[in-house]
Amino acid sequence: MSYDLKAFCRDLQDRLSWLFKEVARLQEENERLLQENQALREEATLSRLFRELGDEAQTEMPAPADTNNFGSGVPPEAMAFFRYLPESLDFANYFEAADAYGIEGDQARDWMLIFFRESLLEHRGRVLRKLDPNPFPVRVAR
Repeated sequence: MSYDLKAFCRDLQDRLSWLFKEVARLQEENERLLQENQALREEATLSRLFRELGDEAQTEMPAPADTNNFGSGVPPEAMAFFRYLPESLDFANYFEAADAYGIEGDQARDWMLIFFRESLLEHRGRVLRKLDPNPFPVRVAR
């Protein structure tokens, strides 16, 4: 009887060991899938934003390029939010900053479209970078 009990315990330990390894593997896979899901959501958001930006650009008359009015199509409150943003951020950080600034998600998305259209934001990979809103600063002669 004691031999059967020892064999049963060994078998139970082996199965528990396998089960713990399987749980650890599934946790790692879950983390990987969560990261992949986040990346896909960011890409889908970017795709939707560019598609909406493209639709707006097709329906609007092209404005003549005027380097003296860089960012002139940006509402003042949007420009204040733009100045609040860090120099580089990702989509999640952008919407977190908008939330902290007190801006609703739809309004933040609309402003992001304006920032792209006015060349205030640049998208590289997963990173958004602010561009200089005044590329030709006025210098005072000495």
